[in-house]
Amino acid sequence: VIEGKVSIIKDIDLATPHAAHLRILESMALTEVDAKYVPSSFAALYQAWLKALDVKALNERFYKDLAEWYYWAIRKETGVVFPKGQPLEKSNDPATNERPTVALIRLLTRLIFVWFLKEKRLVPAALFDEKALSALLKTAPHQHGAQGNYYLAILQNLFFATLNTEMSEQDEDGHKQRVWREAAGFKRMDKYLIHTVYRYKSEFKDADAALALFRKVPFLNGGLFECLDKLVTPEDVKRDPTLAGLIVTEGKQTVLRVDGFSERAENAMHIPNELFFGEGTGEVDLNEVFGTKNRKYKPRGLLNIFDSYKFTIEENTPVEEEVALDPELLGKVFENLLASYNPDTQTTARKKSGSFYTPREVVDYMVDEALVCYLDTCINRPLAQSPRAQAAPEFIANGVLDLDAGPGDLPLSASAPELLPLPLAGVGWGEGDPERPPELNPTPDRLRRLLSYRQTSHDFTPSETLALIAAIEQLRVLDPACGSGAFPMGMLQKLVHVLRKLDPDNALWKAQNRAPLEEQLASAKKVRDPTLRDEQTTTAQ
Repeated sequence: VIEGKVSIIKDIDLATPHAAHLRILESMALTEVDAKYVPSSFAALYQAWLKALDVKALNERFYKDLAEWYYWAIRKETGVVFPKGQPLEKSNDPATNERPTVALIRLLTRLIFVWFLKEKRLVPAALFDEKALSALLKTAPHQHGAQGNYYLAILQNLFFATLNTEMSEQDEDGHKQRVWREAAGFKRMDKYLIHTVYRYKSEFKDADAALALFRKVPFLNGGLFECLDKLVTPEDVKRDPTLAGLIVTEGKQTVLRVDGFSERAENAMHIPNELFFGEGTGEVDLNEVFGTKNRKYKPRGLLNIFDSYKFTIEENTPVEEEVALDPELLGKVFENLLASYNPDTQTTARKKSGSFYTPREVVDYMVDEALVCYLDTCINRPLAQSPRAQAAPEFIANGVLDLDAGPGDLPLSASAPELLPLPLAGVGWGEGDPERPPELNPTPDRLRRLLSYRQTSHDFTPSETLALIAAIEQLRVLDPACGSGAFPMGMLQKLVHVLRKLDPDNALWKAQNRAPLEEQLASAKKVRDPTLRDEQTTTAQ
């Protein structure tokens, strides 16, 4: 426990410990904890451990490694080539001028996301393991750094034909998917620009084994892994004249090639294997980029960087965090790299779009303030007193603020018999309520105690508890500037935390709509007071 926050190092495998765990534990040793001297007191050791277990510093170190990789990858001598349809950024530096910086940022974002899926065991680790890849591919990628078979055969098939393709045998049009594309003939042309089939079959020693690995991976319903290659019509060019300089002709078709998921001979797509498996032995001059002098930079391959850090799929909270990289860093990496991709004008992408990364502490504050305002209204303003609520028996979402739908607005009302049979408010302590204590803290104070991660209990009556659960049931959260999703995820975490306090055994949730209001109130009392529970009630719940 450090300064009121619990820091955790967990899931340590004693037989085959992770490299990141070894580094963290070694950094806590007396001889390693400080570069200048061995701590002479426990207080000094404690301060040194604060630095060793600082997740913020861990994130910054990871971002520094990624930044070195990124600025190495965009240099011309690395040999990275994307198709013509990929926009190029211009700069005054001849080493990085007209490089596909946005494409590399997109690649980096996709691969980090996949790495979290690997930690969740949704993507086979064999697709990133040198020994397994040597048995799977005809050319071992870590032994042939200049070639580009790893990105073409493994990553492109994983991104587009797997993660962006449903697991069913065929699509809506009857096309087979998650199968190898035919090598020749009419069936080959039938799969032209169809990104739901696998390509580069000739790169594999055992194509069936590769197919079995890919087919284990679930479909993700999102746009991150959508292949951006597409047909372009003359009408498209008329609408957007900038396409004229980006399109290519393939046979009789005019195509915009952005990702280059194609086996055609004219496909220029090439990302050297070294960018994924490099050991960091070669030196690269990045002093101008980072504002340093005479420093020697030795960027490592992307997979080697990832292997040296521990990733966790659990989001940290303001009071508990694992000493590992959590999904929140995905947005931070993306926005920081995107903000630096145009050094020529010094105008960052995020200034143009208004997007900024929001720290977890700020997100937590915003979530708390929004929920206190909303839930306080639900508890203290009886919905039954609303003229609109009296006119209609159904639940009225706008009834909380007594608002009718304006011209052109959606009528936020719904008949919802499946919901808790309670009004949204008006079920708290009344003046004559025998449960009301002599002195009651203001509702906002009690709500903040309810929302706090540091408090394990709450101060609401059974009837108020039901009102709060009903309010959460009806809550809808809109984040127009969603970005990397920090605020919606923070809200989701907080609501789960609140429901665990209000209904720790999920008894009320299970019993909703199965009992009259009086029985629900009785259940709520027993949730708060375990001594009131009996075998019959437990069985019913």
